[in-house]
Amino acid sequence: VLEHMSDGRDLHEVSDLEDEYLLLGELGRGGSAVVYRAQDRALIRDVAIKVLAPSVSEASGFRQSFEVTARTMAKLNHTNLIGVYDSGYVEGMLYFVMEFVPGKSLDHSSRGQQVQTTQAVRLVSGICDGLAHAQDHGIVHGNVNPANILLNQKAEPKIGNFGFAQPME
Repeated sequence: VLEHMSDGRDLHEVSDLEDEYLLLGELGRGGSAVVYRAQDRALIRDVAIKVLAPSVSEASGFRQSFEVTARTMAKLNHTNLIGVYDSGYVEGMLYFVMEFVPGKSLDHSSRGQQVQTTQAVRLVSGICDGLAHAQDHGIVHGNVNPANILLNQKAEPKIGNFGFAQPME
């Protein structure tokens, strides 16, 4: 199956990953990445795999920054952060494997909706707890917005897309 990226290049389902993961479908895409739902064949659990476009993956210095961020994120374990399980480089593309969160983004879930005060406080508290945990481990998110916060089936916030994360100094 071919997927077309905005930079005009085709993104193949990465054959080197097929031994470990069964790709189940596309969850979303942007100009620089596609996110797939997949099943980890060994652990029999659903995961999300974000594959970055070759134009991004091959940018000067980006690969090293990506690897540092992926390693740092994999060390974090918090209920309000999307877990990172694995990362790599295959067929000219960087990817990482992360926790699959069934649900929608906060942006999607709250658009045009009135959020009750108690629910808003619970969401903001969870988001702050997750960000504080990341900060305690030397990471600042850098792009917190409702599109980067997923709500699981219990409407608990899970922060993702730490692609703009910066180490604290």
